[in-house]
Amino acid sequence: MQALLDRFVSPGLRRLLPGLLALGVAAELSAWWSYGALDRRIAAQTAGLVERIHAEDEALRGRLHALNVTPAPGSVATVEPTAFLRQIDAVAGRTGVQVLRVVPRPNTAGVLDVALAASFPQFLRFAAAMEMQSAALHGLQIAPPEGAAPGSERRAIGFTLDLPRRPALAGRHADAVLATVADPSLRDPFTSGNTPAADTAGTDLSAKYHLTGITEFGDGYMATIDGRDYREGDRLDGMSIDAVGRHSVALSGGGQHYTLGLAGKPE
Repeated sequence: MQALLDRFVSPGLRRLLPGLLALGVAAELSAWWSYGALDRRIAAQTAGLVERIHAEDEALRGRLHALNVTPAPGSVATVEPTAFLRQIDAVAGRTGVQVLRVVPRPNTAGVLDVALAASFPQFLRFAAAMEMQSAALHGLQIAPPEGAAPGSERRAIGFTLDLPRRPALAGRHADAVLATVADPSLRDPFTSGNTPAADTAGTDLSAKYHLTGITEFGDGYMATIDGRDYREGDRLDGMSIDAVGRHSVALSGGGQHYTLGLAGKPE
């Protein structure tokens, strides 16, 4: 080893070699110390981050709990149920609807179960008045009211009414609602739009055949004659049933036209 140093390393470099070796050892020790310090610093930062996450998680849990037990601003009804019941009664009087039932829904604040008897124009005006107050109607159920005469334009209308959670409509929003109600092109959905009225011009056969009822069936009507049900296009004793209206039936046969009517209900 000494021979190799003497051959390849000059005397001056040999004098510097111990110092260079000492510097190398010092650099290596410094590097290890730096890595250790870096690891400790990262570990400390990670621990601090975990602590902050835990703290923020607790705060978030608290806020979520508060949201679950406390209504958010603007989500509560803007009127008391008792006061709004008086508004419903007043609107019913103005629009001509008959209030059959108004019941607060159990365990659900600000929600009413309502049933009305009304024609389509009456209900439309009632719904518009509720919309103007920012109340929400949903879950409509429509059926003929009990005891109503055949052909009655009134319906039993059940729905859920959410009390207002916003201020009443004003300006262009209110104008839009009023314009919808006043639109003359709206078709009455409570009646069949494509069913012609029965032609009453013809010989009355009510003395021979007994029309005891007319009921809505799909998009038209069905007539009960002497205990059997007939629709448009069916035949009765060789006659064709041309049309079933709300109060009468038109028939034809042998080039003649006939009619059957419900007692006291001319078409």
